[in-house]
This record gives sequence, structure tokens and C-alpha cells, in this order.
Amino acid sequence: MSVEIENIRSKPLYNPQTGKLIGWDLSWNYVEPELGCLEITTSASHFFEERWFRDSYKAMCRFQKNLLARQNENTK
Repeated sequence: MSVEIENIRSKPLYNPQTGKLIGWDLSWNYVEPELGCLEITTSASHFFEERWFRDSYKAMCRFQKNLLARQNENTK
């Protein structure tokens, strides 16, 4: 059974008071076949906070690239 990754999306999150970037929210869906015919879709997400990473955008892009590689691997 292979797990498919679908609908990868990212968005910047800003502090409402200051308007400064606080991080990036990356979310995606796992589609898992169950019992051969049913599919279950599960949502997952990861938040990259600016102060944790020197450059959270690069960390988010690296993580997203790995997800896309896994998604492409499943479609071969």
C-alpha cells in the first residue's frame, strides 16, 4: 500500500499587531488506500517559525521539496 501526498500548499503568517512575518505554514494531505477500495484523506501541517530558523523560508522550501519528491515517487 502506498500513501499519496496531495494538495501541498504554503502561506506566510504575519503578526496582526506589527505586520511582521512570524513564519510559514505548510500543509498537505495524505491519501491512504484502506481495504483495497476505500481511501482515507488525512491532513497534516508544519509551521516554520522565523525566530527558530535563521531563514525559515529556506527550511520550508527544503521540506516542501522533500514532500514533492515523495509525491512524484508515488506517481511513477
